[in-house]
Amino acid sequence: MSEKRPPRHGENAAALGLVALVLVVVPGIGELLAAPLGVAAIVVGLLGVRQYEMRRAPRVAAALAGLALGVLALLAVVFVLVATS
Repeated sequence: MSEKRPPRHGENAAALGLVALVLVVVPGIGELLAAPLGVAAIVVGLLGVRQYEMRRAPRVAAALAGLALGVLALLAVVFVLVATS
C-alpha cells in the first residue's frame, strides 16, 4: 500500500525562494530571515535539478524557479544591506 511519490524538491525550492523574496521587504528582521531562506532555496533547487537529471523527478521547472527566486532574494538582501548602511 506504500505508494512511492516523486521527490518534491522543486516545489519546496520555489516555496522557499518566494518566502525569502517576500521577507526582503520586511523592515529590520526581514534581511536576517531572507538570507538563509534564499540559500536554502538555492540548495534545494539544485537538488531538484539533480533529481530531474537522474530521472527521479518528472519536472524541473519548479526547481529552476526556486533556484532563480533564491538568487534574486540574496541579491535583494545584498542591495538592501548596502542601501541602508
